[in-house]
Amino acid sequence: MKKIMMIGFVTVTCALMTYAFWNSETSIDAQEDEHHHDEEFLHFSNDLIKTHGIEIREATPGQLKQRVRAPAMVIIAADQIAHILPKVNGIVVKAYKNLGQTVTKNEVLATIESKEMAEAKAAYLTAIKKQQLADSNFTRESSLYEKKLSSAEDFHNAENNKGAASIDLELTRQKLHALGLSYENIKTLPQESSNSMKTYELVSPIAGQVIARHITIGEMVSSDSEVYVVADLSVVWAEINVFANDRKYVNVGQPVTIIDNHGQTADTTVMFLSPIVDQDSRTSLAIVAINNASGKWLPGTFAQAEFVTDTVDASLSVPKTAIQNIDGNDVIFVSQDDGFAVRPVTIGQSDQDHCEILSGLKPGENYASKNTFLLKADLKKDEAEHMD
Repeated sequence: MKKIMMIGFVTVTCALMTYAFWNSETSIDAQEDEHHHDEEFLHFSNDLIKTHGIEIREATPGQLKQRVRAPAMVIIAADQIAHILPKVNGIVVKAYKNLGQTVTKNEVLATIESKEMAEAKAAYLTAIKKQQLADSNFTRESSLYEKKLSSAEDFHNAENNKGAASIDLELTRQKLHALGLSYENIKTLPQESSNSMKTYELVSPIAGQVIARHITIGEMVSSDSEVYVVADLSVVWAEINVFANDRKYVNVGQPVTIIDNHGQTADTTVMFLSPIVDQDSRTSLAIVAINNASGKWLPGTFAQAEFVTDTVDASLSVPKTAIQNIDGNDVIFVSQDDGFAVRPVTIGQSDQDHCEILSGLKPGENYASKNTFLLKADLKKDEAEHMD
């Protein structure tokens, strides 16, 4: 009998617990449904959504990126700039290129009349004649020596003279090349007119754009005068001042995003990181290269560098543009058939662009992610009209 009573007691207890649990779950669901039922609703047609550029997204998991930021400046790449000086002294006859104009590699920038160039060309042409004479004498002495008609001393003298003439010719050729003449131009010098002997052509060693000009027709220039500056701006650099406390997060080869004052961005990698910390600024210098085919990255402008140091998984992640604060509460606009439900949300961690949603939004729900400030304004307008 006691056993039967005990079984009955356990059965009743289990039934009561099951009912209590079911009632509790039902109560929670009912409360949540009631909460959603009580939330504000903003009527908004599909046409208005398109007109206002409001984007709709599905709530999904995401990653939050932890970043380190540092100031930067866009500069001309050190290997893409040429400070051009004439290699001889002379008078400027022509200056072909002006500021802002583009040039190709080895294009002539200016023509200079130079006594030094004339003397170097004359020495080369003289050396050619001397070598020709030495070759002729050696051929003659060699033939006579073979026939026993010339002494060994004469033969060896002719041989030495030929070698010396070859050395002199090569020296004069190398001097002309050092003065800026190509080997092709040097080879054609014997065919040039005497009027071109004093002509020196200043050429650009790189392709690019003229960013400085310090030359005028008729002026005297010397080999220590910078007359043109040419830069190739298709690639620029950014110098980044990494703070000492953040240096541990930065490494050579690490991805980095450069952002200028107009919001323009460029993704690149660190190609140099200084092994020292500047004592005054307490920063280390990092350098990155930026593709500037568009020409929009202007050397001398300030920018900001962002390094991603860590990523955090978020069960639900939304753009910060999706969140609006209304009467001190963070809300999100959940898309429904004929408008948006204004849903309070709890925000967790965040990065620069996204934030984690802890409550108020479920995975798979659609929400407004862009231009939500227009929805907020429209909601406030409706509230004001109802108060009137």
